[in-house]
Amino acid sequence: MALTDEIKQSIQQGYRDVLAGKDIRARYGQRLMIAEIARYMGDITENDGQRTSPASACVVEAGTGTGKTLAYLIAAIPVAKALGKTLVISTATVALQDQIVLKDLPDLKKHSKMDFNWTLAKGRGRYLCMSRLEARLHDEGNTDSDTMPLFLLDGPKNEEPGTRAFFEEMLASYGSREWDGDRDHWPEQIPDDVWRQVTTDHRQCTNRHCSYFDSCAFFDARKDLDDADIVVANHDLVLADLALGGGAILPEPENALYIFDEAHHLPDKALNHFAASLPINATRQWLKQLSQALVKMQPYLAAGTQAAKSLDRISSASREVDLVLNRVYEEAEQNTGWEFNEERRTAQWRYPEGELPEAVAEFAAESRIATANMVRQLGVLADELQGAFDERKEHEIDRETAEAWYPVIGSFHARAEDQLRLW
Repeated sequence: MALTDEIKQSIQQGYRDVLAGKDIRARYGQRLMIAEIARYMGDITENDGQRTSPASACVVEAGTGTGKTLAYLIAAIPVAKALGKTLVISTATVALQDQIVLKDLPDLKKHSKMDFNWTLAKGRGRYLCMSRLEARLHDEGNTDSDTMPLFLLDGPKNEEPGTRAFFEEMLASYGSREWDGDRDHWPEQIPDDVWRQVTTDHRQCTNRHCSYFDSCAFFDARKDLDDADIVVANHDLVLADLALGGGAILPEPENALYIFDEAHHLPDKALNHFAASLPINATRQWLKQLSQALVKMQPYLAAGTQAAKSLDRISSASREVDLVLNRVYEEAEQNTGWEFNEERRTAQWRYPEGELPEAVAEFAAESRIATANMVRQLGVLADELQGAFDERKEHEIDRETAEAWYPVIGSFHARAEDQLRLW
């Protein structure tokens, strides 16, 4: 889409209006930035998101306070609207995210005649999960009961006075709509260990099958994304969305234009996000937790069913993974020339040129096969539990069991997949 005269005029008029409204003078660098961004985005076609020019990135560097945000907004908003695409602005920090949402966008709307709306995008983990909150309250009231297994992975229970009262207050505030379920909008800071008990991730969420789907804080917030011209996100959220295939949290990539503010943070964020690591001893402890969960789950599954058979296969697979991890640990401990890093107070070893010694490579191959088997069996069980949500079909698992255990198995499955990525 070549830039039309109408788009150019919209951009130029928007800039003039802002200069006049804020009583500031035009800057050469700012004008140049607006023109470059508009030209770059104008080379994107309307239909498939492909470029008509050679693939490239438009990179701009300038000092703090020189008006970069204003420049890219004035340039990109008219182009995105003409293309019918959502403008996704990704920042590295929450502070910049808040500045764009609370200051820059309102400021531009006030001082220009541009017509646009915006919303702030956050990951699922920033929102309350009503299903987990209900289960948490149930768990608080039934300390001797094994029927609600959601918190097998939460570590020690928080026995501080008022914990149940806190969760009840949370339920009441959300039920009365005094609170929207956003962690950042709760009047006090919620400690991480408390918040983990009442939120979820995409692997534990039952989505439309959840009995609270119609009043879900995360999906309520998602509705705003569909209607917004501009979505303000952060690098971690964009990378997480792309890792899920795109369009899981944010608009589909083919329907979006991206601006990465503070893009110099993006390489480290990407490395951290897509890197794979595995703490061996912690993983062996985790395998014990998995074993305990399977024992607790067994009474809820009828003997001979596909799900019951999966339990046995998962148990067998996890024992094999544990044996292999023990061999990996012994090899790493005995035959690796660890170098102590004084600055980080850690020992580390990098294999030259990234080439693993033959013994380690063999153990890695064994670990990959054993872990892949465990991932596969956990996936079968997760699918069996999810199938119980389909009320149109008869199923071997009742819905109550599925609702209680699907998040737990989903969490184990996700972590096992992370381990498989490393191997």
